[in-house]
Amino acid sequence: MYSPFKHIILCVAKLIGGEIITWIVAVGVPVALFVWFTIAYFLKIDVNNPTVGQILVDFNISLWAIIAMWRISKEFRSLSVLKLRDPVKAVEAGIAIALLLGVLNFVFEFWPARSYNFPGPYSSLYAFVSFLLGSILEEVIWRAYVLKALGAGFVGLTVSSLFFGLHHLGLSFKHFVFATIAGLVFGAFYIRTGLFWAVALGHVLYNLVVSRVSDMLFEILIGH
Repeated sequence: MYSPFKHIILCVAKLIGGEIITWIVAVGVPVALFVWFTIAYFLKIDVNNPTVGQILVDFNISLWAIIAMWRISKEFRSLSVLKLRDPVKAVEAGIAIALLLGVLNFVFEFWPARSYNFPGPYSSLYAFVSFLLGSILEEVIWRAYVLKALGAGFVGLTVSSLFFGLHHLGLSFKHFVFATIAGLVFGAFYIRTGLFWAVALGHVLYNLVVSRVSDMLFEILIGH
């Protein structure tokens, strides 16, 4: 029996290469974050409280990272993609990524924008751990799973970077643009090296060290 609904599903699946679950994850991460904030708002939880915002973000990232690791084990038959390989090259690439993003961050400081008052990594022990683990888990979602599942080519690089950017849209449009470009950098290095821990280290170093140094240099050299 002909089913229009089934026909539409098959057409959509064909259009996006059959990677429905991968697309669900890519779209789901930023959408789910919006849902959590909306639910918290209607429950009269103070979503403008930086700690509350950080907890909601951490919950969202952790949830989708678990789903991503489950899909990695199913689609690639193991979690070997997360295995530490060629540590010297990974460290070198990670430092290069962090420094490149530091330069980009310095340039973006010329773009004044209001943003969500998200706590910095050194505001508390929880914030530090959150930035550390969150950076790694984001790479599990966007590079180790979404990018790789979509073929580690133009489509995967574009999709993973765009939705990585959308995941930061709640901070400001400026953060969306920066995160999208950063996603392209992470993705390009991942495609080039094939080393998960290179991009994970680069992400961690940027969030915890390089971005802070870049901000301070801007204030010293340009700021008033």
